[in-house]
Amino acid sequence: MGFTVGKRSVAGIKLSINFDHTFTSDQDHRFWKSLSRQGFHLEEKASEHPGQICRFIKFETLPYLEFIHASKKVNLVKAPGLSFATNSDLEALYKKLCRQKLKCTFLHRNYDRKLNDFERRPGWNFIFFKNLGFQTLFPWFTEYEPYLGKRRKLKPVKHPNGVSAIVGHEFSVNAKGRAFFSQIFKISINKKVTLKDGTVFYFKSGRQNYHSKVILNSKDLSKTKKFMKLAKEIDFHGKDALLLKNPSPNRRMWSLVITSAS
Repeated sequence: MGFTVGKRSVAGIKLSINFDHTFTSDQDHRFWKSLSRQGFHLEEKASEHPGQICRFIKFETLPYLEFIHASKKVNLVKAPGLSFATNSDLEALYKKLCRQKLKCTFLHRNYDRKLNDFERRPGWNFIFFKNLGFQTLFPWFTEYEPYLGKRRKLKPVKHPNGVSAIVGHEFSVNAKGRAFFSQIFKISINKKVTLKDGTVFYFKSGRQNYHSKVILNSKDLSKTKKFMKLAKEIDFHGKDALLLKNPSPNRRMWSLVITSAS
């Protein structure tokens, strides 16, 4: 049984939840580099945070993948990250959530924070959650404020292997994980949820919460197979698919599943 998360009310706020991006631990960017040999185009530009270097793979539509190398053990990514987006004002949403059971914090960061971090200027807004009862998944909300009158827009990226977009995710959830997603989506979580942007979330019951798979769409799976030297052919919810396993020693980091919508 599936549900669609459309415009729902969170204490008076019209809320449409979309998927924004996800990250994995990737020491020495081993996974990221290997995907070049599987027909993916790798973004040249990297992003740096204290003790971390982030690399990216983008697609023809907005959601993207992030691969994080930690230069020091203290900065090592311990759980995969999952960023949501919403059409509402994020700071207003935060104030409403504070009056509900989910504990969270709000953070603003200027786009030009390296040059000006003493006054509030256009930038990113985040909602981070606290005391969820699990540490094997790191969910949060991201808002991108307009800059110079323009909203964020990413240039479409086409991959030689024909993979076009992130279309879904698979999770293992226990009672606490299921409760969290139910509160965020404002519905009772069963096996499948479709977000406003069409991203599908699949849920399996498990002892722990973890983000097991990111699902990618191929325009032509037979063409994609020709690039996939490391992929394993699998059945994914009744469809032919290719599995690219994450080489991270942390088993809770997601792997990639490629299937075709056609």
